Amino acid sequence: MFRINEELYQLELNSNETKPTNDDSNPTECGKIFDHFVDLLKSENMLMSLDLLSAELKCERTALGGDKLASELKIEDAFLSLEVLWRNSIVCYDHTPSDIQNLIRKAYYEFIASGFPFEIIDGDNFHFQHQFLEKVLKYFQGQKILVISIIGPQNSGKSTLLNYMFGTLFDVRDGRCTRGIYGSLVKTNVGTKIGKTDFDYILLIDTEGLLSIEKGDKEYDRRLVLFCLAVSHLVIVNMLSDINEALKDILTLCADSLKELGVNKVNQPKVHFVINQKADPNIENHIASINKIIADLKEKELSEVIDISTDTFHTLPSAFNRIRTSTDTKRPCFIRTEPDFIERTQELCDKIIQSAKSCYGRTDEMFSDPRQWLNTSVTIFDTLQKFPDLTYFKDINERRQDDQIRKDIGERISRILSANSREQMIKESLDKNEGEIRQLFQAQFQIHQDDFDNELENTLKVVKASDRIRDRSRQFLKRQITEISNAWCAAAVRACDRKEMEELVSNGAGDLRQLIVFNIIGGGEVMNHEKATQKFEAMWKENLIRIKNSFNPIAQLRSAIKFVYGNYNIFEKQCLPAKEYVLMASDLIESLSNHKSLEDVARGVKKAFDESAVNLKKNAIEDHRSYTNTISISYTQDTIYNFTHLDTQMLTDYYMSIQRTNEEASDRTKHKKNEQFKTFVQKGYEKVKNTVCGTKPKPEPLPFNFRTEVRNRIYTEMENPLKTSNILITSNLFDKIIERTMDEINGDGTEY
Repeated sequence: MFRINEELYQLELNSNETKPTNDDSNPTECGKIFDHFVDLLKSENMLMSLDLLSAELKCERTALGGDKLASELKIEDAFLSLEVLWRNSIVCYDHTPSDIQNLIRKAYYEFIASGFPFEIIDGDNFHFQHQFLEKVLKYFQGQKILVISIIGPQNSGKSTLLNYMFGTLFDVRDGRCTRGIYGSLVKTNVGTKIGKTDFDYILLIDTEGLLSIEKGDKEYDRRLVLFCLAVSHLVIVNMLSDINEALKDILTLCADSLKELGVNKVNQPKVHFVINQKADPNIENHIASINKIIADLKEKELSEVIDISTDTFHTLPSAFNRIRTSTDTKRPCFIRTEPDFIERTQELCDKIIQSAKSCYGRTDEMFSDPRQWLNTSVTIFDTLQKFPDLTYFKDINERRQDDQIRKDIGERISRILSANSREQMIKESLDKNEGEIRQLFQAQFQIHQDDFDNELENTLKVVKASDRIRDRSRQFLKRQITEISNAWCAAAVRACDRKEMEELVSNGAGDLRQLIVFNIIGGGEVMNHEKATQKFEAMWKENLIRIKNSFNPIAQLRSAIKFVYGNYNIFEKQCLPAKEYVLMASDLIESLSNHKSLEDVARGVKKAFDESAVNLKKNAIEDHRSYTNTISISYTQDTIYNFTHLDTQMLTDYYMSIQRTNEEASDRTKHKKNEQFKTFVQKGYEKVKNTVCGTKPKPEPLPFNFRTEVRNRIYTEMENPLKTSNILITSNLFDKIIERTMDEINGDGTEY
């Protein structure tokens, strides 16, 4: 719907020869529905009016029937929900006058701040309207948030559970209720059982039901789960009656994908399982299934990716009880909320928040406020779009099987199609023309293709690969062989061209003599020395101009870059930046080619690196999965001395200054003298013990806040990344890269 409306408005603007501006004198027509909705936003009791409108639209949708709601709605019924009306307003936002834009933006802020659900990802189109959301969420700048998501099968009561736990207003009905991903900001209350909090809001994320029969898109389900795991402090897995094996497989696969996700994300998010509508609420009766899930995660080395334990499993009774007032089953019945369900959900709410708080400190500045959380979410969303393999496979076993098969293919190709084989084939084709070279390589690589196909089929039989993996592996192998064949063939053609050029240069004297004979002497004109010289100079300049005009340096440079990339196989390309990224720097490369010495080239590259490093400041420090205070890795002061690209002396001085500050603050406690005496005695005892026993004192781990302080300081220093007084010695690192590059160019490691 977003894209269709955008295209319609763009066509309308083009036909009227206008463009989307904030010019109030020439507004764009956005339709009667939009105009009525804007009038509603202007009303005095805007929030109450929106709530009443939402209730009326819900009654209209209910009258359509559950089967129509689960499927795609007709155009005339498309606006029977408040979220679609907001969605339409967001699409129209950029094509309206500035006063209407301010009205929509502020109204949406009030709507979100009041706790009403807002759309994060459109489930109909899997579209993230983050540009508009960023304009709205900037009003929450400086407000800390705790993020809790819920996932689960369709009709498992996810929205109901959040509504009763946190007082949210998510839509509830049978069938496909939530479409996509919605959020709700709940203001924290210091007076609750959770006590004083470090955050101002709890962002509750409600998701579309998984394993839906109507949608039937398992890859879409995996995207939702992976997105929630990557952007949440805590994820609730809501299950109906029993632990769902299909859902468990999705969670395991997404946990493995979370480990591979090369962008900022929450480190080791908490995962709580809620077995809902369970007749037997005793958690001890489900301990066997619980231990199996935990054991499977440990076996697949995923226990450090997501935080699951026996304490994160819960059961809840049914939420509602149907009460009939007569024996007539056709008459309607009363639905009553069970008091036991209400009481237990409130107890669960406190446990969930306390558990999420333990993960809160690991997100650092990523979730400093809702706007920063949105930026992180956009990065995750774009990564899911760019790398579909993260959610392609049905389970973790299928993914690891595919990885192993690709690894085997890579090893075979590296062994058979080695660099020596490449040089030998190029050498054999030096006396052939381009057509003959292509025929030679096509015939030779067809033989290789057949041999590789036979070996692959044997491998697929041994590992009992599924049909999907078989087709995927065959396509991968064919694409790999084709790329190598094209690259080798292009290299052979270039080698032949180079040989012809060398022969032309070596025979240049004869060709020049022949040119003089045909153009000057052959004309029969008798000329003196001066006139012959003028004739030759004119002929020479004419040929130089012709050659220069036929040479396009940018085109040749792009062709050379493509040629270089063609010589790398698929596995090697994984370690390289994208070819398109290098092509973007073609202007820089051309300017560097005008330098006369390698020293000037190095200085030009260094200057360009300095500029790009400042521009990419936000990406300079990447949160790694192991950056957490809950894993077994312990950083000590000895770790500082082993750093290669960090200034160890500056780090040591910085650490000692922070430690002195902390000790001075600690000394101002109530038991100052006692603590000082205990510390003095303890240090003396340890020193005597180490001296007598000849053992080294056990290094104390660095406090977590010190690592945070260092990361923040490095981030600040990126304003001038090549400054020699920085903790991260980027200049030295860059100099080493330049030095190794020059060694490769010179071939003998000589200084330049």
